[in-house]
Amino acid sequence: MSAPPGVLGVVVWVLCAVSGVAVLGAAGGALLLRTVAERLHLVTLVTSVAGPATGLACALTLGVSTGTAAAVVVVVLLAATAPVLQTAIARVEREESAE
Repeated sequence: MSAPPGVLGVVVWVLCAVSGVAVLGAAGGALLLRTVAERLHLVTLVTSVAGPATGLACALTLGVSTGTAAAVVVVVLLAATAPVLQTAIARVEREESAE
């Protein structure tokens, strides 16, 4: 499926570009940082910028459909579970480093 024509298509491509730059930036940053705690901060960039930007691009491309509903559900689940998972990973790492 291609992007919608006109201004909407440009918006979709910009959202995809923002998402891609955020993910590549987070991945590149993860290569430079040393500790798990520092790397977890980069996950926030992916879950708070790339996820919603990709979801919005999907929603604009698909229009009102079950595919759009599925994309929205995935973005909401990502936003709801990412902070909890990041906290759990940080706790486990802190406990393992204390031993």
